[in-house]
Amino acid sequence: FGVMTDFTFKVYRKQQPKIVAGDVCFRKEDWIRGLKAYDRWANEVSNASALYGRFALYGSERLFCIGYVHNGPLATGMKEMTDFIVREEPYSSSMSHMDFNEWELHNGVITAVAGNYAYIKSGVIQDDMPDDLIQLLVEMYDKAPSNKTMLQFVHLRGKMSQVPETATAYWHRNAKFVYQTKSVWRPEEDSEPHMNWAAELGQRIAPYLSGAYVNYIDAADIPDWNHLYYGKNYERLVQIKNQWDPENFFSFEKSIRPESKVESF
Repeated sequence: FGVMTDFTFKVYRKQQPKIVAGDVCFRKEDWIRGLKAYDRWANEVSNASALYGRFALYGSERLFCIGYVHNGPLATGMKEMTDFIVREEPYSSSMSHMDFNEWELHNGVITAVAGNYAYIKSGVIQDDMPDDLIQLLVEMYDKAPSNKTMLQFVHLRGKMSQVPETATAYWHRNAKFVYQTKSVWRPEEDSEPHMNWAAELGQRIAPYLSGAYVNYIDAADIPDWNHLYYGKNYERLVQIKNQWDPENFFSFEKSIRPESKVESF
């Protein structure tokens, strides 16, 4: 981390005044089927669409839900979502034509920690999820010690994969998903079982991951964390750090380190 003085921010422009957005959800007995359907659907949707998978508490029931967002023509978005609903027969579904800000607010409420404690771990899933990974995720979520805990997936590829991996600091442009464990519990609860559960899931899922997501920095001791987060861009980032912050003033346990300070950690 450091002080940003200048940057260029490129966004994907809205193609229509409003987006098509909705949720499709699967109950516990269909969690495996729902996660497999999500994995398949991510290979099919257009570049104007994004899918967010989430195991979470909806009302009084734990569900696996897929959030769909389409930044394109209304008819195209409605068809993509309708075709999925007809084919996969989820437990519930909803579809809306709304402002993007409305969807962001809806999504933020679902994922909010809201005054609770949270321990977050992340990973990058490079390609399609094998059956044993899907089984592992369902098994571990089922025994999560808190109903507030979430497992989340962000669908990648699309436009972002058209930018070379070395063009910016972000490396994992050709991966399929960013995965996040968000273990959440109330302040008055004992933290240990919640952190132990997240640590166990982190250990068991590690063989299936090709990296980690820099925006979900993990406080735990992780071997080779620099390349998990930054890939082959880390060495180049060190050179920038050498130039602009050689004394490592802006630092924490997993920040980019100038060459002169590597041995001090």
